[in-house]
Amino acid sequence: MRTRTACRLGGAFLGLLCAAAVVGAAAPVGNAATRPVRAASSTVWLCRPDQAADPCASSRAGTAVSGSGATRPVATPTSARARRFDCFYVYPTVSAETGVNADLAVQPAERAAAIVQASRFSQMCSVWAPMYRQITVKGLNGSGSGAAAAIAIAYTSLLAAWKDYLAHDNHGRPIIFIGHSQGAAMLIRLLQTQVDPSPSLRRRMVSAILLGGNVQVPPGRVVGGTFRSIPTCGRATQTRCVIAYSSFGSAPPSNSLFGRA
Repeated sequence: MRTRTACRLGGAFLGLLCAAAVVGAAAPVGNAATRPVRAASSTVWLCRPDQAADPCASSRAGTAVSGSGATRPVATPTSARARRFDCFYVYPTVSAETGVNADLAVQPAERAAAIVQASRFSQMCSVWAPMYRQITVKGLNGSGSGAAAAIAIAYTSLLAAWKDYLAHDNHGRPIIFIGHSQGAAMLIRLLQTQVDPSPSLRRRMVSAILLGGNVQVPPGRVVGGTFRSIPTCGRATQTRCVIAYSSFGSAPPSNSLFGRA
């Protein structure tokens, strides 16, 4: 039930986020010879490749469902190429804390989201997932006039984690961005301000999987709406592009927060 609530509120959150004037600059990445010695980091990691009991590297077993509804178990081994790619994952609205913005303590809800949404990706990439001061379920339901401030707190904390990761942990590897609901909304803002304006970061981007958000393009075009330079993906082999959708069993209602611009 909590997941459905978070998804339902995600579209409204995205609209507020796009209205918030939060701007940051991408941190440069040096080569091995010039990279600075890392200072103590304030980033709290939900998932990172060298972390013990990493929820993003939990069981990779799954179930394949055919068009007829038949199911079969699937256990895909980790690819030998996985360490060549990074996945930067931002989890959806899951915090049940009592404040408007969550703290950075790793809770069971964040771990559960990472297991369900990100662990399968670790077959193909090293998953990095920072904790961020997301707007809680309670905050989304009642932030009201304080919504812009709450969004700024959430995004600023994610931006700090991104800059820390980029400066000290990425080392030039290709990046896949993954987010859902509030996580997708946060990544949309991050891509708008950090990656879209940067040719070097656009070249490093493999793809962005932004689910349960509202990525928009003008009719008949692949850029020019949400992003100026990052296109939507048009074929299976395309890279440096965005995959985004919100799914419905039938046409979404006129007042839907998803599926309608």
